[in-house]
Amino acid sequence: MSSTPTRDVALDTRTTDLPGPAPVLGFLLVHAALRREAQDLVACAGDADGDMRSVSRRLELFDRVLRAHHHGEDRVLLPLLRSREPLIRDIADEVEEQHVLLDESLDAIRVHVELRNPDGLAARAGHLATMLEEHLVLEETMILPVWLMSMSPDEHATFARRLRHATPWRDISVMVPWLIDAVPEHYRELAEAELPGHVRFAYRHGMRRRFERRFGNRQI
Repeated sequence: MSSTPTRDVALDTRTTDLPGPAPVLGFLLVHAALRREAQDLVACAGDADGDMRSVSRRLELFDRVLRAHHHGEDRVLLPLLRSREPLIRDIADEVEEQHVLLDESLDAIRVHVELRNPDGLAARAGHLATMLEEHLVLEETMILPVWLMSMSPDEHATFARRLRHATPWRDISVMVPWLIDAVPEHYRELAEAELPGHVRFAYRHGMRRRFERRFGNRQI
């Protein structure tokens, strides 16, 4: 491969036309769920009315899932792509820098929750949503095409195993029910079907109930 793709139109994860390899599908489903999480956080922050408990719970969840997603990219995906395609290195560096900025933006929102500052909270939540969308577009237009072109089907399967092994169970136990809860409704069966058998069993027999007790359930 001689060049990196140009930045044009982000892949629309709101449609049902998603690429086939399982780890890529998971990547896009997480992006769809992150977009919804950002929208929910903005709505919750704009309707706080001095009661920050629901905002704090939403923020805790957003923080957990976003950092877990960053961890998988920083530890597994980006190093692999750098080794396959040297011309992607600058983009990979930019993605990692944006991860840091997004984490810092979450920390800034938390300060406004602690200070019970609804105006600052709403402004920072909107800023975070804008930053996140720019970040997801960068990954979908610059990282995803290189990923798809640089791996064979067997290598996609190996990558998926490496990613699972690199993700602590404490993160999996939040990411899995969050993803099925937050992903657009027409993707929920697909998201559950893509889970490894033992994870799907854990989700159905305890993981989901524990998640709902802590963070609630959008599907009700």
